[in-house]
Amino acid sequence: METELMQETHKFLVSKGAVPEGVWDFKRLLYKTWFKLIRRTKGDRDFDSSSFEHVFVGEARGDKIVGLHNWVQFYLQEKVGNIDYHGFFRRETIHDDDVPRLIALQFSWKDVKAKPMSSCFLGTSPEFEIAVYSIFFFLGIFERTDVQLGEYEVEIEVHRLGRDCIGTGYISAARM
Repeated sequence: METELMQETHKFLVSKGAVPEGVWDFKRLLYKTWFKLIRRTKGDRDFDSSSFEHVFVGEARGDKIVGLHNWVQFYLQEKVGNIDYHGFFRRETIHDDDVPRLIALQFSWKDVKAKPMSSCFLGTSPEFEIAVYSIFFFLGIFERTDVQLGEYEVEIEVHRLGRDCIGTGYISAARM
């Protein structure tokens, strides 16, 4: 909340009546939404994950990769040899520039079989992604939605888990 980006996010959400006006209350709400431990595994009574972990760190469930929608984590895991990168494509933007902003990819992570499709922003800060996905979540937008971010047309998808947590959030590249 110290940054201009999060202050603008808060101000925007307050203007829509989606979050409390008090900064402290909003910080608590963000914490609960992103960092509260939740049950992701059906039939398991353990609180085993958080929304932040799912989106920004990634998880393996049995022989399946879930989450991992952050380019920084992807880079770090690839650098230490935990990811076997199977290729990528990117969605065209309005201005097809030399710097891709979206990556859609296939990969294997550690000893888990390949994730058939994953997508993430490229070059953005985790703070930016938290702001984008939080806006969708608090406004109750839970389907794939076309969005204009600056000069880029993208699709954002956010899913709810339970009443007050983000199940997942990512930039979508599936419809090309």
